Amino acid sequence: MSAATYSNKTPILQRMFGPGMPEHEFGADPYAQEIKKSTAGFGEGRTVVIRTSQVAGTSPDFARALANKKPAGEKRFTVTAKKLYTLFSLDGQFLSEAQGKPNSLIKGLEGESRSAMRRIMAARDTMVWGDAGGTLGQLSASTTLASTTALMRSQKALFSQYMEGMRVAFSSDSGTGTSPAGLRGPSPDSPTTLLVTGQDWLGNSGAGSFTTDLLLNTVPSITVNDFVFFDGFYAATMTGKRGWCPITAPSAGENFFGVDRSTSPQLLSGWRSGAASNFEFTCIDALALIAQAGVNSPSLRLYANTADWAKIVKELGAKYMRSPTDSKQVAGAKGIEVYGPKGTVTIFGSNLVPVGNAWLGDPKSDLLLSSGEFPRVLDADGLGKMVRSASDDSYDCRIGGYANTLPNDENDELGPGGWVIVTWPT
Repeated sequence: MSAATYSNKTPILQRMFGPGMPEHEFGADPYAQEIKKSTAGFGEGRTVVIRTSQVAGTSPDFARALANKKPAGEKRFTVTAKKLYTLFSLDGQFLSEAQGKPNSLIKGLEGESRSAMRRIMAARDTMVWGDAGGTLGQLSASTTLASTTALMRSQKALFSQYMEGMRVAFSSDSGTGTSPAGLRGPSPDSPTTLLVTGQDWLGNSGAGSFTTDLLLNTVPSITVNDFVFFDGFYAATMTGKRGWCPITAPSAGENFFGVDRSTSPQLLSGWRSGAASNFEFTCIDALALIAQAGVNSPSLRLYANTADWAKIVKELGAKYMRSPTDSKQVAGAKGIEVYGPKGTVTIFGSNLVPVGNAWLGDPKSDLLLSSGEFPRVLDADGLGKMVRSASDDSYDCRIGGYANTLPNDENDELGPGGWVIVTWPT
């Protein structure tokens, strides 16, 4: 004799779902939010001119002024757009079955579209902070190449990155420079890639790690000093803040959008402020330097990695009591306000700033220029957001755009010379 129980009647019980689905999102980067945006396009190339010297020929002696007369000097950058795409497809039967509740937890098109937009926005924000190389970072020397676990070298290297399901490539260089050619594989156009099967943002003592479907040494000639890239990103991304204002001053002979910036490194690539004995003194030195550099913006920001931001809060917190009603002293979304020679500066935390460095300047002095809205659904043919595949029962959607960052030349801003690159104490 037996009774109907929960266990033996499972086949007739319905699966019950809640009204939604937990879904992680890192959120927008503060600098990427504040940078000025324009959809005016590039044409053959957007030209940006930065003045590096003023008219010469000044002297109490007329003859010497005449002898030394020279025109003002300028440097001309020619910036072109970079492409970025996120593609997804929906099987015809799934699209039909997932029209809405109770047939599916989330509508098929709605759910995939939201995920695709989050993916491309995360990639955009990463590029806005990156350089033209597109690297995610460098492998740690502790990585065992005869394994499927890759360890990253720099702290918090993988924050704001969703790696699982992506394919990664490896290179002996960071993808920057005049002619990068370090991709591992049969040829630069056909690199050997591995599928990322898992990710630990805090692995390797906080630097991050990820696992792959095959052994790392499946990649020809890979070493523990290699750089990691999402497939297709190598030397192909927008030139962001770390490209225009690099941590290390440009060296002689470089070709950055047609310009050798070493001839005037501060005006063409930013000022550099070294580490002091603590974070507070380092901030003070950087604020003094940007004032000396002639930056008078009322909207200065100092962008630091969130890990460094936390150290600043802890250090300053030991020196005064923070009042919840005082916005200048509350650690939160508004940032920390610090007084400088020419007004206050707000310190913001960002996952995309390298640990150990920070950038001080006005985000409105930079421009994210795109050819049309970026990102957007690419449907110039007028067929709609979803296009039927010609070869199978599926529907495709393409999200993307064409963009790059450059100095904002609409209001006579200072360009790269209006930024200070800060190195924090260790």
